[in-house]
Amino acid sequence: MYTAAKCCICEKGPYPLKTLYAHMRRVHKCVEADIAKVQHAIKKACYDGKDEERAHTKVSEDSNKEPAEKINHTVECPVCNQPFYSTMELAYHCRDEHDDGTTDFTIIVKMFDSWTDFEMWREQKELETFSKLVKRTYRKSNCWTTITYTCQHSRGSSKDLRELKKRARRKTRLCRNCPCFAKVKHRRDEVVEVIACFGHCGHPHPAYMTAREGERQIPLTSNDVADTSSNDLYPRDTVNCTPVAVREGKKQVPLMSNDVANVKPNDLYPSDGVDSSPLEGSSHTQSSTANEQTDDDADEEIVNLLKMGEVVQVFVEEQRYDLMNKFSDILEICLQQVPPELVNQVYFRTPSNAHTDAIPDGVEI
Repeated sequence: MYTAAKCCICEKGPYPLKTLYAHMRRVHKCVEADIAKVQHAIKKACYDGKDEERAHTKVSEDSNKEPAEKINHTVECPVCNQPFYSTMELAYHCRDEHDDGTTDFTIIVKMFDSWTDFEMWREQKELETFSKLVKRTYRKSNCWTTITYTCQHSRGSSKDLRELKKRARRKTRLCRNCPCFAKVKHRRDEVVEVIACFGHCGHPHPAYMTAREGERQIPLTSNDVADTSSNDLYPRDTVNCTPVAVREGKKQVPLMSNDVANVKPNDLYPSDGVDSSPLEGSSHTQSSTANEQTDDDADEEIVNLLKMGEVVQVFVEEQRYDLMNKFSDILEICLQQVPPELVNQVYFRTPSNAHTDAIPDGVEI
């Protein structure tokens, strides 16, 4: 940068710039317009060979000339290659021009009381939008620290060929610029200011509200179940509601929806090998009380089984195969706690007349 120059009129010097301008005013009686032209010529010579002059060039030096516009753009749109100065401008551009509904280009502005709150919010937004922000720049000043995060698939404006080849092998940075970013200002009083966008463009990205393998699934509430279609969660051709015995290759009697109302206690609890005769002596009263308690428990369990059967019947009528699948999984977990001989005894029992009448023709028992 020039700090001294010769006088363009008398060729004396070189003088420091401040002294040169005073010399022109005092010796050559130059007006401010002439001095402004000399100042502009010095600045032009100082920045000769570069693409632009300094951004703070004053308009007053030439009232008919606007400040030179920057031509070095560090960000380009991955769709239309339009240049921008920052990722934030790219996010606004994608929101206005390239929003196809599969991703959200909303610009988010938030403030947090601490860095921990910001980290929790950022991790939650990354899970919701299937994004991953990585730290790109870090600038520290007296008042705050500015940190810029960008999408992990954005490789920036680097032109290092060797580095680009390494990144291509890793297959994580797939495009030059992605509008997903977060600009964070961490103040000295621990307050965090954030401006961010979690929209993606220029690389493959899963659409919102689609389940991705390995991601944490959000549990459904009672209100969500009524609005969820069975085809959205479990396709019909992949539903597996088969009990454990059939999955292990064992023979099972098919149970119809109408058979639930005809279930008898003897069908569920076989009486073979059970000695229900009262004991002699003082144990007679205790045995009677125990039998009564057992009968009450059995009746209560039968009522619960009938309720379960009604629920299953509703699932079948409403074609809620997704809930049938979940119910089958829970039942399988419960049956794993039952001894194998009891499970085989239930599956290989002789069906009652009511069940036999309900079995369709041609089904082998």
